[in-house]
Amino acid sequence: MNHFDAACGARTMLYSGTNQVISCLSAQERSLIVPHLRLCELIPGHAIHTPHEPVRHIYFPRSGLLSIVVIFSDGNSAEAAVAGSNTIVGAIAAFGDGTALNQVMVAAPGNADRIEADVMRRLARESEALRDVLIRHSQALAAQSVQIAGCNAVHPLEARLCRLLLQCRDLSSADTLPFTQDLVSSMLGVYRPSLTHVLRKLETARLVSLSRGKVRIVDAAALEECSCECYAAIKDQVKQIVGAGRLAA
Repeated sequence: MNHFDAACGARTMLYSGTNQVISCLSAQERSLIVPHLRLCELIPGHAIHTPHEPVRHIYFPRSGLLSIVVIFSDGNSAEAAVAGSNTIVGAIAAFGDGTALNQVMVAAPGNADRIEADVMRRLARESEALRDVLIRHSQALAAQSVQIAGCNAVHPLEARLCRLLLQCRDLSSADTLPFTQDLVSSMLGVYRPSLTHVLRKLETARLVSLSRGKVRIVDAAALEECSCECYAAIKDQVKQIVGAGRLAA
């Protein structure tokens, strides 16, 4: 058992937060899934899913941030999606062979409930309502990935950075993000000097404040004005696919 798996076996007072998907499940759906959930710590820098390897667990984040990234043969990477307490990570493993296509890294510390993929496959077969939830959240993450792929190809770095910071602010419900510049440059697939230049520009404009290992959003409204259309588009996609009645974006 590695350090991450050991952390997933522990239950301490450090764990807090609520996964919105579980909160929105019906009593019947919760009764199926909750007995099989195990609480775990999300440790920054740890990979919970690795490309081409079996997805052994499906995650319901309570807090923290997960970054779904594409890893290239030269070692470079780029963000495909970002996830938090409003979704399920790895839900697609409840269908098919359950092999990870991309890497899922912990971008900000927190905790999550996780369930064995084999157990989730069995529960999905038993419950049509649960299958629908899993499918919808898989579709929402896939839609975000497509939107971000287009964003990375077309929009300038400043707009992409603003979009990412706003997304992470929404998902963490916090203005201060525990992000190093190395982490953000990796998520955006850019060289750190380019990122540093844009961050300093945003800081000079008093949109953000920088400190060691942290980025604090000072003016979210102004940051949204500098963001590209993808920030709003991703929020709208979540509402459309998941359903505003079941889960707030």
